[in-house]
Amino acid sequence: MRSEMLSAEARERKARRWMRDHSRRRTRFIQIYMANGMDEFAAMVRYDSEDAVMMTQRKVLERIGAITWIGSTALDAPASVVAQRISDIVRGLARVNVFLTGTDHLNDAEFLHRLENHVLADKIRFVPPNASMNEWIDMNPHHSKVKAMNRDKHLPRPSGGVPYLHQTDDEDAPLNLTA
Repeated sequence: MRSEMLSAEARERKARRWMRDHSRRRTRFIQIYMANGMDEFAAMVRYDSEDAVMMTQRKVLERIGAITWIGSTALDAPASVVAQRISDIVRGLARVNVFLTGTDHLNDAEFLHRLENHVLADKIRFVPPNASMNEWIDMNPHHSKVKAMNRDKHLPRPSGGVPYLHQTDDEDAPLNLTA
């Protein structure tokens, strides 16, 4: 048990460092743009849309230790596996300020399938979480009125905090996870 705890702690420190490194990279780029005469807002937009690292949402969640399995979950997986993987993905996305809406029309198996095969497969420009920006993914873009679940009201929502980029640079400080 102790070795598992150390391993989890080590993973959290590594994830925290990775997020901070990306945040510092973004800050450096923005400062360079501003030194060359660009206003702050334009510099942020330029970095976020042109210079941020491209990766999949799956890679982001793997880097922060939110998901550890490889591949997609079988459609006939046990309900407990499906529920745990949905929870891991949804909480992991919330840790990087990505929130889901429009999920009530999907049963758990369909929801997990869409998460693993669409949301996690999407290539994105990774922008470290910050208190002024959230990403929302609408899982019901066609606004289906069919309701299979009552899930949306239970999903994580922004709290105003920034999970990995809190006030301290102390590598051993506990994480202030808000999701």
